[in-house]
Amino acid sequence: MGTPLCFVTGIYFYYILLARVILSFIPMFKPGWIPPAGIRPIVDFVHTVTDPPVNALRRVVPQPYGMPIDLSFIVWFIIVWLVHGFVCGMGI
Repeated sequence: MGTPLCFVTGIYFYYILLARVILSFIPMFKPGWIPPAGIRPIVDFVHTVTDPPVNALRRVVPQPYGMPIDLSFIVWFIIVWLVHGFVCGMGI
């Protein structure tokens, strides 16, 4: 049985960040995609929760020249993964 903080970091890691990954791939396969009205609040929530830390990391983490990949999101994903593992492993 996990602690409440382990549960919260797990929700953030497993659901919100993975939803952001999926949402980032949709425009690649369907350019100009606009979320339907039914899921628009969910999409807005996912972006609202994940944008501030990723935007802060974009100022620090350089983007590789000529590569259209956002390393700041990968760094944030790894940070959250490590924090979640630490919190759940320590029983905090």
